Amino acid sequence: MKIVVIFCLLTFPVGIFCATTTIDSEELKTFTSPDGVFQFLYSQILYRCQLDIGQEDRWEPVGTCESQMSICDDDDDSTLTLACFGYPQKEATFAVAEVKDALTESACLKGPEDWPMETLGIRTIHGVKFKVFEVSSAWTGGSLSGQLYRTFHASKCYELGIRSVWSSHNNDESDYNSNSLKLAAVEVRKCLKQALNSFRFLK
Repeated sequence: MKIVVIFCLLTFPVGIFCATTTIDSEELKTFTSPDGVFQFLYSQILYRCQLDIGQEDRWEPVGTCESQMSICDDDDDSTLTLACFGYPQKEATFAVAEVKDALTESACLKGPEDWPMETLGIRTIHGVKFKVFEVSSAWTGGSLSGQLYRTFHASKCYELGIRSVWSSHNNDESDYNSNSLKLAAVEVRKCLKQALNSFRFLK
């Protein structure tokens, strides 16, 4: 029997953050795209983000999937988010999208034109090569950062992304720099990276 060690951190504003040192396969769920093209595994900790029926550009639950700007997509009509999962109350997500206006491989691998970005190189996930970009954006009282992975598959441009938002209304400067919150951020990213690393095309 596998023993999984669980630890909890008290964070401020007051809350309990819990994480496991390993992610057991029994704790993972499978997401398969409705068209059967791709699949990935994700921790049961994550919430599936959904568009608000009343506001098509707003993702719920707010605070997990939506912040001062979208965490599930590029806020661009040319990008269609196919799946988005968020870590509860941490404003951090893993998403899969189709970049609809990138009709060729060269256009796809140029990366997002509307983001300040840095090219990090090529990463292979389950035999598929992705071009990796570091993206960021900042505004008064907040910032967004993340990595986008792009590949051209079956004549479509797919973009995998991990994004996280920091905002002053959720953290003051001393909290943001505290060791407990830094450790929590590492565990959140580890959970989202697990979903990314399990991504595969089925056809």
